[in-house]
Amino acid sequence: MWGRDEYNEAIIYAWIVGQANAAKQKVENGSPADEDTGETRKPPVNDDSHLSPAKLADLFQAPTDALRTRLNRWRKSNHHGWIENPDRAANQPKYLYRVGAVRPVIEALIATSETTSKRPAKKILQRKSFHSKQLQHAQRPAHDH
Repeated sequence: MWGRDEYNEAIIYAWIVGQANAAKQKVENGSPADEDTGETRKPPVNDDSHLSPAKLADLFQAPTDALRTRLNRWRKSNHHGWIENPDRAANQPKYLYRVGAVRPVIEALIATSETTSKRPAKKILQRKSFHSKQLQHAQRPAHDH
């Protein structure tokens, strides 16, 4: 088990390595703007970087709440690939995820988000409740014989 100082050093080291690698990749890739389309492209992310769910959602353009939910489920069954920040401020994330470990989760979420946005909405069949059937039966006119 790590002591508090060792844990904080590990978090800081992971952040520094991730930032340094991201900066190096940005310089190697040239300008952050794509000359052909004029659109700003985001630099590739190092798989060893530890990022919050919100930052991951922003970088991969995934739905934030859905990603956070999937990462919470993933974290419960995977004991590696994430770290908890015990000395965090109230506005800082509690968990940071290693990009390489959660990339398949993010890609699966993006794939399902794209297919559900293209799929037409399901038609919902309304079932008549027992009470509404009784009302309809009571409102029928009586037949004269």
